[in-house]
Amino acid sequence: MSSARSLALILTALAGGTLPLAAAPAPLRIAQAQLSAEDIFWQSIQSSSDPAMYQAYLDQVGAGRFTGIYKALAEIRIASLKGAVPIPKSVDQGSGRAVVIGNADPTAGSSAELEACDRAAAAAADPEKPASVPGVTFAAIDAGAAIRACRKAVDTAGAPRRAYFQLGRAIQKSGNTADAVTYLRKAVELGHAGAMHDLASILRRGAAGVKRDSGLAMALYERAAGTGLNESLVQLGAMYAEGSGVRRDYAKARDYYQRAIAAKTPGAYTNMGVLYANGQGVPRDRTKACEYWREGSTLGDEVAARNLRRSCRMR
Repeated sequence: MSSARSLALILTALAGGTLPLAAAPAPLRIAQAQLSAEDIFWQSIQSSSDPAMYQAYLDQVGAGRFTGIYKALAEIRIASLKGAVPIPKSVDQGSGRAVVIGNADPTAGSSAELEACDRAAAAAADPEKPASVPGVTFAAIDAGAAIRACRKAVDTAGAPRRAYFQLGRAIQKSGNTADAVTYLRKAVELGHAGAMHDLASILRRGAAGVKRDSGLAMALYERAAGTGLNESLVQLGAMYAEGSGVRRDYAKARDYYQRAIAAKTPGAYTNMGVLYANGQGVPRDRTKACEYWREGSTLGDEVAARNLRRSCRMR
């Protein structure tokens, strides 16, 4: 069936008609009686690979028929399908100075200034950092030294996108989240997956000077996950499990966790174990919970290890 035909059927159903069985979308995770027309429309198109489907949703928002709860995610999906990374326009800007980005390769760059920035604020899991740099945990960043080093790095001609990401990390560590958003946003514009993830984490909760935007947070997590950053899958699952900015949907949370587990992402085992321990969307099963926590602990997740110690009999 063509996307135009599918779209026409969806619009007809939302206007009060019915979907023929042959055209029915995949089973919804939540009973439709609990969903708005906007929710039903979105769940009907959310797996589509056709940008026109997402544009049709945006048209409904523009016409005032939908509130726009999935607007940011639709924009991200359209840009992703067209091979571009959208700029998250709704992010409140901090009071930081203007940043000028050159036309250099966003992943390249080597200078004394950049090397100092890498040593001070590179994330250990960032595949774009030099292999010779081990990376620094967020807690271990010396904010003052890292900010000085990374400001010099971004002022260097042809600075790569990781420099803006690292400066954003350093500024966030200093406590100035609004200013950090300025640099994380620049890194997002250049396509840095870690910046997408960190910016999503800020927007998910909000902060001083930064308005909470769960829809944009979800869209950024989706985009980061699409690049292979599997921790973003864990956080998407957590948003559905918590009902944070979306309707609580344990089945969808489980799906995200399972995708992350397939990539051996430690936190996914922890959160999947919680679903089984609490019987959330799955039968309560302490044995399975402990199995997931044991595997998460083996992979280095501290929360999994703590849950294992507190709730499971060690064998």
